[in-house]
Amino acid sequence: MNSQFTAESGDVSVTAENSVNLTAENANQVTSGDQGVGAMLAFNTLGYESQNVLFQTLDALLGTEIGDADPSRADALLTNSNVTAAGDVTVEATNAPS
Repeated sequence: MNSQFTAESGDVSVTAENSVNLTAENANQVTSGDQGVGAMLAFNTLGYESQNVLFQTLDALLGTEIGDADPSRADALLTNSNVTAAGDVTVEATNAPS
């Protein structure tokens, strides 16, 4: 921000990359000699601000909004900056989470 970039030879590149990979697994087992009851709840709130468990449970059961979006992102910026380059000026952001 608020910078001066000069490349008397070559290019100027500003890049950002987000390639987060996440795997989540959940398992539950109940064993009983006569009668047994088991319950398991799992909440994937990636891309959303965290909430407490009670509100997550209500949201999941009632189908309401899960929360405020907070997506994963990549930002490449040149803000209020002067760029002088002998070659190309490239500003590129790649967002590829899975």
